[in-house]
Amino acid sequence: MKQVIFKYIPIWVIYKIRYIVEYLSGYVITKRELGYKEINKRKVFIIDLPEHGNLGDQAIALSEVSFLEKYYNPECDELYFWYLEDFVKHWLWLKKNIKRNDIILCHGGGNIGDVYPRAEYIRQIVIHEFPNNKIIIFPQTCYFTNSVFGNVIRKRSESVYSNHSNLVICAREEKSYSILREMCPQNNILIVPDMVLGYPREFKRPTKGVTSDIVVTFCMRNDSEKVISAEMLTCLQKVCEKKGFIIKKTDTVVNRKLKNIFEARETVEEKIDELAKSDLVITDRLHGMVLTALSGTRCIVISNNNHKVYGVYKWIESMANVLYLHNANEFERTVDKLMKDNSAEFPNLSDKYEILRCEIFGVNNEK
Repeated sequence: MKQVIFKYIPIWVIYKIRYIVEYLSGYVITKRELGYKEINKRKVFIIDLPEHGNLGDQAIALSEVSFLEKYYNPECDELYFWYLEDFVKHWLWLKKNIKRNDIILCHGGGNIGDVYPRAEYIRQIVIHEFPNNKIIIFPQTCYFTNSVFGNVIRKRSESVYSNHSNLVICAREEKSYSILREMCPQNNILIVPDMVLGYPREFKRPTKGVTSDIVVTFCMRNDSEKVISAEMLTCLQKVCEKKGFIIKKTDTVVNRKLKNIFEARETVEEKIDELAKSDLVITDRLHGMVLTALSGTRCIVISNNNHKVYGVYKWIESMANVLYLHNANEFERTVDKLMKDNSAEFPNLSDKYEILRCEIFGVNNEK
């Protein structure tokens, strides 16, 4: 039934029916809350920032906001940041107040596909509802499961994306770039690093106190993207225990909403500092890898169930202290190799974001 509904009824119709009260009443609420005044500036909107406790998503949001604040011209542009959770409430207000020359930005991450459909639904609604605006999707991974539902959502995404004449989609790795080029040949497809690779933090290697203890932190998924078995994970931990390492566990997900940019920044920074206190981090989380790299700590990277982890790893593979584990049988050798040396510098990828800056603000924009 679900597949039939989504195949024949557009998502914007489904949402308007399902959330009709919030859709209609939200206009008055948004107008009152915003205190909006008409200004003679171009407005730049991010309309789907995350509120959940995934610190990878939050780090992306922080990097996006920092990127915009760094490059926008306050004399010409006005920035607006909105949360995904509130989209339906703001929907009608946005329809009435976004002008033709305003730019709409969609949050990056790993949710072009059917694994996290809510984000995909909202993105399709936005692309359909604003056909005359330039819309730019921040760097994304594109992945659709090979299922009936996955194929239905993919066909709908292809149709909605391709029908927008001024849609720019940024892929954050080569595989997604290829998929999007195949899906949406009419659209402008770019390849740009994950936004957290430009996270606003000075890179420095951690300084540890005088101690003989070696701390190894496992930061592993426990969801549908996990591929490493419990048995294999136990084997990896036993290798570390055999070497006398202290084992700790952490995650890049917190069990609370972070619907505040300041709280999000504090929580992400705390996680980076926590990772910096380890001698080695082992992770299958994409932003477990990136936040560890930012902390300067050694990292062994294990894949998830799609191409995003390895694809983003390719941007930082020059870092000698971040190694991708292609074969679990090579784990102990990889650990030994990393523990001998911790010399690495975080790569400067600022030039890779230049194409994105130009798409948003124009080639002549200077702050």
